[in-house]
Amino acid sequence: MDFLGLGYLPTAATVLVTGAAGPYGSAMALGVLLLWAAGLLVAGWVSLKYRDA
Repeated sequence: MDFLGLGYLPTAATVLVTGAAGPYGSAMALGVLLLWAAGLLVAGWVSLKYRDA
């Protein structure tokens, strides 16, 4: 399930919360979560800017 990086999201959260070893380190896990957060903020801004209200 690698569509849009969805396969990495649960693993990144697990690495940060539990400190368990994953396929990458905690810095990469934090980077993945920050990219997801930034993407969702941009999507929310675009949807509010171009809505029909």
